Amino acid sequence: MSYFTDHRYQDSCLLPGAAATVKDYFDSGTAKIESIVRKKGTTLVDVRITARRFLLAEEMDFIREGIREKLFPFEVEFHFGFSPAISDCEADPELSAEALRDLWGEFAPQLYPILMRCRMERHGDEFVVFTPPRYLLAVTQASAGDFRAYLDRVYSWVAAIRFVADESLDDGMDDAEPIVKRDWGVGRTVAAKKTQRRQIKHLAPADIIFGREILKPDLVKMSELTDTSGNVSLKGELLEMEVFVTKKRGSTVITLWLTDKTNTVLVKLFPDELTKTRTIGLLEKAKKEPCLLLVRGKYGFDSYRRDYCLFADDINRYPIEVRTALL
Repeated sequence: MSYFTDHRYQDSCLLPGAAATVKDYFDSGTAKIESIVRKKGTTLVDVRITARRFLLAEEMDFIREGIREKLFPFEVEFHFGFSPAISDCEADPELSAEALRDLWGEFAPQLYPILMRCRMERHGDEFVVFTPPRYLLAVTQASAGDFRAYLDRVYSWVAAIRFVADESLDDGMDDAEPIVKRDWGVGRTVAAKKTQRRQIKHLAPADIIFGREILKPDLVKMSELTDTSGNVSLKGELLEMEVFVTKKRGSTVITLWLTDKTNTVLVKLFPDELTKTRTIGLLEKAKKEPCLLLVRGKYGFDSYRRDYCLFADDINRYPIEVRTALL
C-alpha cells in the first residue's frame, strides 16, 4: 500500500496531483495557512503552512507559486510544517514505513523499483530495511545518509536507517525471461535451470549492533594481526568499553577492548547522532551478557592513541550458550 492512498487520508486529504488550484489544498484540509505576516518596513511576507500529510516537492512548488501570484509584488518566504504527518507516523509503524518508502522513491526515483522489493520495519526510532543481497550495493548507507538529510531539511523528520540482507526476499531475477542457449549441432534450445537459493538464517535486528550483518567473515586470530593486515574480521569477548565525546565537533567515539584468548585488540567506531544511543545501549548489554562480538573493519595505526586498532565498519553479536551443571 502507498502512504498517499492510506485510508486515513482518503477523506481528509487530496491525492498528489488531484488539486486544480492552490485553494483546493486548503479547502480539502490537506494544508492550512497558520499565519501571513509582513515584516515591518520591508516588502517581505512570511507565510507559515501546516500540512496534514507529507507533501511532495512539486506540490510545495505548486502552492508557493499560487500564493506568490496572490501576494505579488511582495516577496514571500515560506515555512512548511508537517507535525500532524509526523505524529501519524510515530503512532503507526506500518504507516511510517510506507511514508519512508514513498518519499525515498520520490527523492531517488532510480531506487524505487529496488525499494519496492525491500521490506521496511520500524524498531523504536530506527527503520530496518531488509534488502535482497543483490541490491545492497545500490541501496547503501551513503545514499541513505543523503535521503535522511533531505527528510530533516524538508520535513523536519529525523529517521535512522539501517540495512539488513535478507535472502528470502525476491530480487526479481526469476521474473526475467530464461536465457536460451542454442546447440548449433542439433538445432535445439536449452532453457537455463533455476538454481535453488540457499536458506541462510539471519541475525535478529538487535544482534546487529553497528553497521550491517556480516555474512562472509574472513576471520583472523588477534595474535596474527600485523601492520599490513588491512581489512579483517575479528571475533572475541568484550572486556571494556569507553565512550568519548569530542569537544570541537561533539562527535561520539566508542573504544572497545576485545579478546579472543590469543591477544587483546582495541576497536574504535564512530556512530552518528541518530544511532549512537542504540549502539551504546546494545554494547552495554553485550558487556553484561555472555556473548561474542564479530567485528569487521580495517586494522591500522590510530594517531590519537598512538597504537594499532581495528576501525569498525560492522559489529554483530552472537550469544554464548551457558551450560549449567547437573545436580
